[in-house]
Amino acid sequence: MLLFLHFSEFCAFFLVCRNLSLPAPVSILIGTLAAYLAGNHIRPETGKKISLSFCAVILVILCYLTMNLGRVFLYHSEFLSDLCERTGIPLIVFAGGIAFLIGICSFPGLKALLASVYVPESMNRGKESSSPDRKTILLLFLISLAAVSLFSKSSPLYPFNDWEDSNCFMTVGKGILSGKVPYRDYIEQKGPYLYFLHALAALISYTSFTGVWLIEVLTMWISMCFVYRIIRLYTDEPCLYLFPLAASLICGTECFAHGDSAEELMMPFLCFSMYIFLRYLKNSQLPSLRESVMVGVSAGIILWTKFSFLGFFIGSAIVPVIVLLKQKQGRELLSLIGRILLGIGIAAMPVILYFALNHAWGDLVQIYFLDNLFHYNGSAQNSAGFNIAVGIFWSVFKNPVYFTGIAAGMLGVSRKDIRSGWYLLFTFALTCVTVYPASFYRMYYALVFAAFCWLMIIPLSEWCGILLAFLKRKNLQIFPAVLEVAAILALFLNCNNRYLFLQDQSILPQYKFRDEILSTESHSLLNYGFLDGGFYTVTGIAPEFRMFCELNFDVPEFQGLQEEYLSSGQADYVVTCDQEIAEGEYDLIDTAVFRYESHVYTYRLYRRRGLVS
Repeated sequence: MLLFLHFSEFCAFFLVCRNLSLPAPVSILIGTLAAYLAGNHIRPETGKKISLSFCAVILVILCYLTMNLGRVFLYHSEFLSDLCERTGIPLIVFAGGIAFLIGICSFPGLKALLASVYVPESMNRGKESSSPDRKTILLLFLISLAAVSLFSKSSPLYPFNDWEDSNCFMTVGKGILSGKVPYRDYIEQKGPYLYFLHALAALISYTSFTGVWLIEVLTMWISMCFVYRIIRLYTDEPCLYLFPLAASLICGTECFAHGDSAEELMMPFLCFSMYIFLRYLKNSQLPSLRESVMVGVSAGIILWTKFSFLGFFIGSAIVPVIVLLKQKQGRELLSLIGRILLGIGIAAMPVILYFALNHAWGDLVQIYFLDNLFHYNGSAQNSAGFNIAVGIFWSVFKNPVYFTGIAAGMLGVSRKDIRSGWYLLFTFALTCVTVYPASFYRMYYALVFAAFCWLMIIPLSEWCGILLAFLKRKNLQIFPAVLEVAAILALFLNCNNRYLFLQDQSILPQYKFRDEILSTESHSLLNYGFLDGGFYTVTGIAPEFRMFCELNFDVPEFQGLQEEYLSSGQADYVVTCDQEIAEGEYDLIDTAVFRYESHVYTYRLYRRRGLVS
């Protein structure tokens, strides 16, 4: 083992020296000397030698990788070059300063991570009593499968998910598989991890939402496993029988929309982080190294999916930080922050590498951050405070039972542990502050609070326990089961998606137009004047146009792109929604009238003049 470590130390230092363009003989000499010094620094028979040697090897390899990453930024990042020119700071100084700051911030977490490779933390070694057993995990999976299949349009029980947002994600995801780069080649508003996830879904099913359905089932299942742990922190009452009702409430409410929202897909990361912080406040059990890093990874994935959710993590930090400072645990606080920052860095690394290597870092920053912050529809019409107030009002008004469950859950937790109650209050409030300021209401916004809604199981399990004891004496034990089934049925019948349940694909405009579009050898397509209607998805076409559909952006440079595509006749086919285009390059070949959400729209299919089947 020690011989292997000495050889690893030599290889690590040799690689770094060669990366610095030193001659091979010099690199061999330095590698040999470094391995000799590291091997004799501590007596070989001590167990600490193995740990420290391994840490040294990993640190050197990380330095090697960091230097190569620096080269990517130095030679390929237009964004950094432009920023340094504007500020007058040399690029090498700027990149080095950023790397130094990141290193200082994440050092406590990195040190703990490396030290734990051979010396794991003793904290939290035992199996937690709140962990679900195998039967519970299997039952939660079946509940997730049933809930998502019944309520999400991505399910095989529905002909198609015609939600415009979801089809935007699928189009960009398929574009990634075709060599396109988000933001550079396709203009879209969400974060890159959402597109990577839909690229994975497209690998499973390229022209349908079967892959998305599987991902939805998985995310709901993981969320419920962490929710079960949260509930077990506060009650020992039987609660599994309430999960179908809670899942149906969350999936059957208006804010669930059509299924496949960013809010839904990010639910596991929110539920996991909530569990870690609530467990600390309830049991004074600091998160382990792995848990701290995973909280950081969760925050990092949220940052690169939909950064408006970050209020959840900001609010989550307030009460634990106050408690740690009050208990004079400053070292533990710094270590926890370092580990979380390390996790954020780990989550950011794939994004940084992907966009830097594809020369699209500037496009990512401009569209995902700057345009979303300053050019999203609604951001300039009203003040942020007005949007927040109106957004909360409409969310509660449109989803009354859902928010009643949220209130019941938060009050139930507060009654059992006041610190946990303050945590939930701050987290909920800060999430509202970051979710609603740009645009006061979109139907799916409120689904980000699903992690709070699950908590209603805590008071419900206690109330139902009292009711069951009473009904048992009256020989009416079957009544609660009948009541729960009736409630789930009522939620399904009231679901906005039910009108498409078990319908045939042939009734949809997307499938009606598909055959006509694919009838010609050349069939480039433009979704003109409205959000992605799913026509790219069903035809399997990866669009050639950067502005492949109309978006909720008020950016002047984007607004004329679709007009340019249309006037120059660049697309073979054009699809419109409740809009006619002037005669010229295109002929109207088909129309279809169909309901979308609460409205009935007329879809029109145009073909470029002279193109024949």
